[in-house]
Amino acid sequence: MGLTPEGRRATEEAPLSGPVRLRHAPADAGRLPRSAADDAVVLFGLEEYAP
Repeated sequence: MGLTPEGRRATEEAPLSGPVRLRHAPADAGRLPRSAADDAVVLFGLEEYAP
């Protein structure tokens, strides 16, 4: 049993979120010293809410 065509389309079109989105972020050696939390804030566009 698998996904229906509609279900497959929905999963293909859904935006990446959470840890999955972080795994797909491009690697940049200059960012390595930064914490994962800082990367998440930038990746999700939450800078205006960060302390």
